[in-house]
Amino acid sequence: MVPPATFTRGVGPRSGRELVPRTYFLLRLAFFESQRRSHILKNVGLARIHVFRRRLPFMHRLGWQGPKNSNSGMAFGWFCWDRAHTGPTTIHRIDWTGNRGDAA
Repeated sequence: MVPPATFTRGVGPRSGRELVPRTYFLLRLAFFESQRRSHILKNVGLARIHVFRRRLPFMHRLGWQGPKNSNSGMAFGWFCWDRAHTGPTTIHRIDWTGNRGDAA
C-alpha cells in the first residue's frame, strides 16, 4: 500500500475522543470514495474538504535531474476533521496559485 493510505491508517482519526480540536490531512480525493473508511468519513467529524481546482505540481527532491512533469495527474484536497463539527461535510474549491477567479 502506498502513502498516505498506510500513514492515515496509523494516525488518522478513529473516534471523536481521539481528535485534537482540528486535524488536517492533504489526501488524494480517492480517500473520500473509500467504503473501508466510511466510519471516519461519516461519524468522526469530517467537517470540510478543500479541493484543489488545479492539479498540484510534482515536488522533486533537491538536485533531481530527471524529467519534471507539470502535474501529478491526481486530484488532492485538504481534509479537515473538527471535533466540534456536527452535520454534513462541506466541499470547497480552492486554487493553490492564489487566483480567486472562478475560471480554473
